[in-house]
Amino acid sequence: MTFTVFTASFNRAHTIIRTYNSLVNQSFKDFEWLIVDDGSTDNTDQTVSGFIKKNEIDITYIKKNNGGKHTAWNIGLDNAKGDFFIILDADDFFLEDTLFIFHKYYKKIVNNDSIAGITGLCIDTDDNIVGNKYPFNELIGKPLEINSKYNIYGDKCGGYKTKLVRHIKFPIFEDEKFITEGILINRISKYFNNLFINEILCGVEYQEQGLSSNSLKLRVQNIKGTLLYYTEAYKDYSFGFQSKYKNLINLLRFKLHDKSSRLFENDKIPFLEKISIFPFAYILYLKDRWKLK
Repeated sequence: MTFTVFTASFNRAHTIIRTYNSLVNQSFKDFEWLIVDDGSTDNTDQTVSGFIKKNEIDITYIKKNNGGKHTAWNIGLDNAKGDFFIILDADDFFLEDTLFIFHKYYKKIVNNDSIAGITGLCIDTDDNIVGNKYPFNELIGKPLEINSKYNIYGDKCGGYKTKLVRHIKFPIFEDEKFITEGILINRISKYFNNLFINEILCGVEYQEQGLSSNSLKLRVQNIKGTLLYYTEAYKDYSFGFQSKYKNLINLLRFKLHDKSSRLFENDKIPFLEKISIFPFAYILYLKDRWKLK
């Protein structure tokens, strides 16, 4: 099987119907839809059961206890049958030729194990491109480096060769249910490049109570994962002076949120570096406190 389209879902019965319809209408048909339900309390299971009964596409449905999207991802990778693992959120949708486009570029990298992923563009519900485009089509590089060098921003759509990333999992903290996807993207990019394309692959709709709209609150509430992300980003995945100190500022900023963390503990970060950027971190921390009131 060529593709696994992976969807992590939590209480998205009202949006997953559109996601399903977009997959039924794909021009490229060699794929499975793997849904990992992260403990939904709505009627997602009944909705998906209806999809399966229609027998229009190959669907695997796994329901688990609520643990966060990242835990669903780990289970998804363990159960994926496709050669290429594509991420599609339960409130988003593919265009009719999305998998055809993925396949076109996948054929170009299938035998090149230095390239693990393909990343393309998203549009919003008004058909506007989310964020910006890449400087040219078929750009090869590491996500953080490309984003930093060309000032790329906005949500993107992508996937990875299953065999290359199956062993790279999200870290899990027992008492936390969120960690940024950036930590996994960084860990994958330590070993592999991505192919970046200026083709529209996905339509997105941001939910009022979705992860995107609650980013700050989630990062503060799930502080262990947040501190791990910024520690790794600062030490291993910074490209240039600006990137390095932005990550260090955020690391100190969120350490201030963590009452159990010692701000100037022995973390192998030069003391003078921390002192020099502490005022910026403290200002951001105060802004966070105001936003979270």
